[in-house]
Amino acid sequence: MAIRVPVGRASTPAQEGEDSYIAGDEERTTPAPDSYVMPLNCPLFELTEMGAAHWIAMDGWTLEESALLLSGANPKRIEVLGADPHVAKPDLQSCGYVGINDRLLRASEMGVLSFPASPFEVCSWAAKKEQGIPIPLMSVLSLSTESTRDEAHQNQPVAPVVAADGCNLPEPVTTGAVAHALAGLRGWNAGMWKKKLGSPPKWLRDCIVAPGQRGVREHCWNPVKIGAALVYKGHAAVNSVRAKFQTRPELAPWLEAWKTYEANHFDAS
Repeated sequence: MAIRVPVGRASTPAQEGEDSYIAGDEERTTPAPDSYVMPLNCPLFELTEMGAAHWIAMDGWTLEESALLLSGANPKRIEVLGADPHVAKPDLQSCGYVGINDRLLRASEMGVLSFPASPFEVCSWAAKKEQGIPIPLMSVLSLSTESTRDEAHQNQPVAPVVAADGCNLPEPVTTGAVAHALAGLRGWNAGMWKKKLGSPPKWLRDCIVAPGQRGVREHCWNPVKIGAALVYKGHAAVNSVRAKFQTRPELAPWLEAWKTYEANHFDAS
């Protein structure tokens, strides 16, 4: 496979009187020798976090792109100056590229991967094979996954809360009482909870039973719906929320409603 090189600067072994082959020099009249190569993870070719973000946003990767990316190289940088004879060539024997390319080819032949493949498919395959994933890719993937999960939880509706005995639910709980009762969950103290409940984001607004009026009265809340939203969004574990209903007097009237909700909607924990 004849791949040439991209943008960047590279240094050659210093020899007196030798012409420079550094990309970006003002005068480049002597082509770089075919034997002049640099590893895929050198600054000239390496995949940065910015580059990783660019590639993760792609709808799909070819087999060759996948092999280069998993080797820690940026395919675009290798392509851009591919026809430039004055820059070094990438060393395709470096950074495990040959082995990665072979395994990807076999995965394609066996129908495990179909190229072009999505970035997540390729990286999932690499993780299952215990193939190291370059840090820039891992960093961007983690952010992307967290953002996707958060968006999914943001849009997931909390199921209706019903009383354990089928009767009416307890009296809703005021903002101040909820703030003190839930202090510690999501890493928020009572003051932070009060601030968030006073000007609630959408996932909390859905838990209001009786809207308040600034300077006149506080919002009144269904604490079971708040607890459920915390669990759905991944901000608290079920047992942590349950403990609040078991130990906080402000939430004691709602304990049975929480137990019923937990039994119907969450796995035992």
